Amino acid sequence: MMKKLAVLILGILFIMSIIGGIWSMTVDQPRAGFSEGDYTRPAASGGFNIEDIPSYTNSEHDSPDLNIEFLLSHFYKEYGSVISLKVTNPRGNIHRDNEDIFLTDIAFEWVDTGERYSKHVNVLVEDGETVELGLLNVDGPGISGEIEYRFLVQALERQSDNTYIKLVGGDDDWMPFTPGYISVLDEIDEMEYDYEINYYHYYDKTNELVTPDSPSIIYRARLETEQLGSVYKISKVAAIFDYANEDLTYVLEPEGEDEWQRPEELLSTMEGDCEDYSLLIAAMVNAIGGTSRMYLIEGHAFAAIYVGDTIRDLESAEDSINAYYNADLKIHYLEDETGYWIVADPLGSFYFGGAPVGSAPISGNDGWDWTFDDTDVVHAIDITGVVPEIVVWYNIIFWMFLMFITGIILIFASTYSSKKESVASDMVCSQCNMEINENPMTCPNCNARLHISCLNAGRYCPICGTMILAPPPPPIDLDPTPVHQVSPPPVRQIPPPPPPDE
Repeated sequence: MMKKLAVLILGILFIMSIIGGIWSMTVDQPRAGFSEGDYTRPAASGGFNIEDIPSYTNSEHDSPDLNIEFLLSHFYKEYGSVISLKVTNPRGNIHRDNEDIFLTDIAFEWVDTGERYSKHVNVLVEDGETVELGLLNVDGPGISGEIEYRFLVQALERQSDNTYIKLVGGDDDWMPFTPGYISVLDEIDEMEYDYEINYYHYYDKTNELVTPDSPSIIYRARLETEQLGSVYKISKVAAIFDYANEDLTYVLEPEGEDEWQRPEELLSTMEGDCEDYSLLIAAMVNAIGGTSRMYLIEGHAFAAIYVGDTIRDLESAEDSINAYYNADLKIHYLEDETGYWIVADPLGSFYFGGAPVGSAPISGNDGWDWTFDDTDVVHAIDITGVVPEIVVWYNIIFWMFLMFITGIILIFASTYSSKKESVASDMVCSQCNMEINENPMTCPNCNARLHISCLNAGRYCPICGTMILAPPPPPIDLDPTPVHQVSPPPVRQIPPPPPPDE
């Protein structure tokens, strides 16, 4: 009875370990992450001053010989895009004697509709020089497909005596460039996905790689932001983003590998993938007093920075970002019960607050919004650098080990119990069905187990009649004295008498 109870208990424990393993894989298992007092709002910050427009003496109908280049991720029908601009003044302009151009404004125009998006740049582009003009926000043309566009500029030309003349084209001051075509996409429908904060597996893996107060991280963060003062503010976060965007090199890992670097390692190699970028940006922002996260979606990771828990905090941060980049930008953020987190993904955009990889704008909105385009779950991971003690109940390995051990014990216990029950069943007399306590008799013909008393005539199997007990052996002389046998005397043969004499 006790053996059966032990096997039952082991069986229950085995089933519990299976249930526990399944539970550990499916249950929401968050870590504590940041506490309420850990969330730090960055201070607002202004932009950089641009040069004043030089005075000019007269105007001339001509156009500068400039090459304009721009970069973007995608253009969408309503949402448009944010483009990164640069201009080159080719050396050796054969059309003009003097080739230094002071560019005051640049514009992007949809040719069919005439919609124009411009910004002040106020920058001198000397002969043979290439100058970054920053970012320009452009709304979509309202239709998708191959759409015609062009650039226009307003500019001054510097003369040999260091004076300027204004260049004009046509009936106004804007000078157009040769049109081109660009592919415009449709927006997508809003996608549904689960949102989890500080899931234990990703939280532990991420924060094991981050060392709070790391000297190399602190040094690099201060080096990139020291020109912006001592207060933690938006412009410092943008400067860290720009450092990652401009100085790091993205390297895709071989298929099947997913090795995450420590932020210190990335500073050494300057090469990494999306998780490496995210951890470095987050660690550097933390080093200057900020609060950061890493978001994980299907096939990608990106950092995000906390800016506050009110709409006013978010709007202040957006204004500061626009001032820093001298552009009216589309700022992408995620919101949960903790507040607002602005996206910092150099692999998805050119600026702090740009769209992350794996996202797209949503169709059918009065303004604009965005969604992830192909993921079932979004994991938000607080970057604290603190890993709590492992909770064994949340560890799938613990349950798998318990299931393995109890399974092995259960197999042995069941086998042992079955053998005992088999032996016990063999110790029942085949004739009277009573238990045989000792010295069972086994029939060599039919293998019946019998009491000695149940044998027929004391010797034969009552089932098949086979002899089981042999006849008793002769008695054994117990006298140890040897017995000498005396041979009888030989028999003497007497010959017959001779025949009578006739």
